[in-house]
Amino acid sequence: MMTPDMMAQEIAHGVINQCVRKGLSAAALAQLVDCDVELINRLVQADFDECFALRENYKDKKSLQRQICDAIGLTPRNCIELDTSVIF
Repeated sequence: MMTPDMMAQEIAHGVINQCVRKGLSAAALAQLVDCDVELINRLVQADFDECFALRENYKDKKSLQRQICDAIGLTPRNCIELDTSVIF
């Protein structure tokens, strides 16, 4: 069974990997999606609340969390923890 902290770590890992693939720093990603760089920093630091919000709001195509995912190409295919139908 996956703990909440483990889930946050996996989501953070996915965010970091996709940022590296796209060549985006936290500041560049924040500018791209028009959000505070601190939000991106909390994601990559595996802040549970931010990572859980990313998971919960992924299906809402208008949400900031979805915009972040779309900007870096993060999907449930490359980060299963985003799939809300999977219970950890």
